Amino acid sequence: MPHTSHRKKATSQKRSKVTSPSGWTTITVGPKPPPIPTISPSDTSSADPTPTSTSTSTSTSSTISALHKRYENHAQTWEESACNRQLQTLLGQLMEKGEITGLDKCVCLGLGSVSAEWSMQKSVYQFAALEGMLATLRTKFPALSVYAQDPAFTTVDEHFLCSHNVTILRAPSALAHIGRGTFIYAPHCSRTAFLAHLEGNEPALVVGNDVEKLVNG
Repeated sequence: MPHTSHRKKATSQKRSKVTSPSGWTTITVGPKPPPIPTISPSDTSSADPTPTSTSTSTSTSSTISALHKRYENHAQTWEESACNRQLQTLLGQLMEKGEITGLDKCVCLGLGSVSAEWSMQKSVYQFAALEGMLATLRTKFPALSVYAQDPAFTTVDEHFLCSHNVTILRAPSALAHIGRGTFIYAPHCSRTAFLAHLEGNEPALVVGNDVEKLVNG
């Protein structure tokens, strides 16, 4: 994912994919997928632990409130970025051409902690990017549900993500949710993290760091 202060002009590439200044590549994979049932949140692990004391609850609420404010600022910066405009344009073109079809869920892998000091800035921008892409995709696929899995998630992360209607998955259950109607968002995951599980079950759309290797081997 990019820091907005370090961008260079992106160049378009063949095969309906584009590389952003951060190294992301967006592609469509496979033929038109058949519809698959929507997975309900009850099929996944709960991500909303109960605080053990009033002080813990107050502290968590305060932290989440601060995180929401940080997210709003980062989301505005991302929305105004050239990289965002490029991604939104590409998604719109792919949907108009019918090259993205049958989406019913998004599986986010390796987002990172949005609250940990060492990763929050990058991860918050990455989540803002995801929300922007989802907003565009939902103009055609309004029932698109969202799931996320990362062992780095903290309790605060999970509360924050749940407030954005993201269902938290426990490893390795996310792999079972990847199907031909899936949008995979993997801002940190290398292809070796899930490539072996995709054979014959390619997702409809992937956005990640090294997706070109998924196509070209």
